[in-house]
Amino acid sequence: MRQRKMKKGITVTFLLWFFFMVVIPVIIINILTTTFYKSMLVRNASDLVFQEQQSVATILDSELKNYARMLAAIVYNSDSLVLDQVTAIHRASDSTSRYNLTSDMDQRIQLIMTTSDKIGAVLFFFKDDGYYYYIQELMEGTKEVKQLPLYKTALDDPDKVATGNLVPGIIMDAAGRYTLMFAVHPSVGEIRSDIEMVLLIAYTTVFEKKQSIEINKKLGTMLIINQDGLIMYSEDKELEGKNAGEVSYLSHALNQFKGYYTDEVNQQETMISTFTMNDTGWKIINLVDQSTFLDKVDRIIVLNVLIMMVAIFFFILFTALFFRGLIQPINQLISAMKEVEKQNFNIQLELHGNHEIKKLSKSFNKMVYQIGQLIID
Repeated sequence: MRQRKMKKGITVTFLLWFFFMVVIPVIIINILTTTFYKSMLVRNASDLVFQEQQSVATILDSELKNYARMLAAIVYNSDSLVLDQVTAIHRASDSTSRYNLTSDMDQRIQLIMTTSDKIGAVLFFFKDDGYYYYIQELMEGTKEVKQLPLYKTALDDPDKVATGNLVPGIIMDAAGRYTLMFAVHPSVGEIRSDIEMVLLIAYTTVFEKKQSIEINKKLGTMLIINQDGLIMYSEDKELEGKNAGEVSYLSHALNQFKGYYTDEVNQQETMISTFTMNDTGWKIINLVDQSTFLDKVDRIIVLNVLIMMVAIFFFILFTALFFRGLIQPINQLISAMKEVEKQNFNIQLELHGNHEIKKLSKSFNKMVYQIGQLIID
């Protein structure tokens, strides 16, 4: 038994050609264009973030250097006269002498400091566990401060200013402001042997920079991580004090000097940009929700898909209606030709329309009539 091959109709063939020659190329072009546009938006967003990170790094770097120089000037200016006076205050036996020495010493420190409004405190720690403060006193006791890594680092490296972490509210009246800490262990003569450590605590201005709401959305949330991977600053306060290596989406940033990558943060696809400060090794990281700059692209994609689907629907509808008017007379012609094969010469096609099919049907009718007349004759 011979198998009957299924033959595609002209409508199906036309639609298949249209799909492969028009629809698929349009989809490919749309995908390539959208991909390029997305990558361009990501680059623009990352450039904006890197500019902000560079600005933050510049401010921090400037503050770290200026405050370190200021602490060195306090400790070693005029042959360490400030240290002499603090030791004298510590050893003073009567309140009058202590008051006079304190007034004179405060004036000396004031002359050295050029940005006193940004200085939170200057602290002189004594070996007997007490301390003298200028401007503000500590919120915590000396025991807790002496346990800080900064304190221990300075003890191990005398006469070198050590830079500590960015911390919030370590002194009174800080009101949640973040401060930079600096420490130096002066190796001086016997007269100043009471002093073990000098700490300078200064307010950073890096978070006082105001941006518009729209810019803040594009910049995302910022984190600052120290050279040991400790999160010193985060808008998500639960992250502060944690090791960045313990946070899944930050582990890659620890090994990245500068650049960006994407990861899921709180169930949102997020661009994570990293910028490393050269001198300290601190990392400034911004987490930017990609929907803030790709949302328009997603809407454009949805709109394009809808437009394409509507266009294809109407094209298929038009094609079906067009070929229906074309194929129906052809099918009638085929049926009539089969009747002629059966020696039925009385068949006549109805004439419809005013196109070539009508002319073909008219010629067919004429031909069948003439053949019928020849047979009769």
